Amino acid sequence: MLRKILVIGGAGFIGGRLCVHLASAGHELKVASRRLLVESLVYTDVKIPVVKWIIPNDLERAFSEANTVIHVAGMNAKDCKEDPFGALAYNGITTAELMALSRKCGVDRFIYFSTAHIYCDPLVGTLTEATIPSNQHPYATSHLVGENAVLGKVENCRTKGLVFRLSNSFGTPEDKNSSCWSLLINDLCRQCVSNGLLVLKSSTKQQRDFIALEEVCRIVNCFVSGEKHAGLSGVFNLGSGKSISVLDAARHVQNRCNKTLGFLPRIKNSHNQFDKYYGPLRFEVKKLMEVGITPSSGCFDSEIDRLLIQCTKWFK
Repeated sequence: MLRKILVIGGAGFIGGRLCVHLASAGHELKVASRRLLVESLVYTDVKIPVVKWIIPNDLERAFSEANTVIHVAGMNAKDCKEDPFGALAYNGITTAELMALSRKCGVDRFIYFSTAHIYCDPLVGTLTEATIPSNQHPYATSHLVGENAVLGKVENCRTKGLVFRLSNSFGTPEDKNSSCWSLLINDLCRQCVSNGLLVLKSSTKQQRDFIALEEVCRIVNCFVSGEKHAGLSGVFNLGSGKSISVLDAARHVQNRCNKTLGFLPRIKNSHNQFDKYYGPLRFEVKKLMEVGITPSSGCFDSEIDRLLIQCTKWFK
């Protein structure tokens, strides 16, 4: 089932890849952006029209023409910490406004990308959609406000709200300047080609749930185009369901670098004296599996290989 999709934040890290994937699957795409002044985005061979977010009439018209809105715009964790009020305004209140506009325009479904980090900091223990969020970081609390706006019950409302709590995603951005290079695996791949040394800046024993961006895109497309998933709403953990340590992730990138680029970078831990073990992490994705979507690790290595090759072109 092909859809008319409006992507809020389609010029960003996740949004860019989502646009390419969904457009390649045959969906009709438009991007809404505050900062882009161009008429269209061109990703490889995919051309996507741009709606100027700052022009209310244009934005409302775009919502009226879409039957699915995917909201992936938001402030990152660093900016949220520096500007908590801005985080609440952008991640929380703006999301509420966009959801209200979706209801007004009769959009079928509003998909909001939240974060697994709303649960706790660091992520530890067994985390299901029923786990009560406790992280007080502005990045987490502002996303929780956004979630509540999307999931709020509205009588006789056509628009269904769907929230993805995304774990640690990684992958090649469509734009070199995307704010994705602080993500662990992205950072490690960049370090490989920049200096041939993998410096770990956090506890090597901390566990994380990593999911390739290609897999994120595949799962979103299942929700968007699958007939049996059309009526689903609520919160879904979006991750691999498998956790590895920071050190194991670095070793994996190290080995992929050896296979793909032909050299073995050295791993250095910059926090030896603070190498704390926080405990195991189990990021549950049973709810995804119950609706017939099982996350796959099949593109894990290929995503890293692609990222290493792209980093060689951009940063070497």
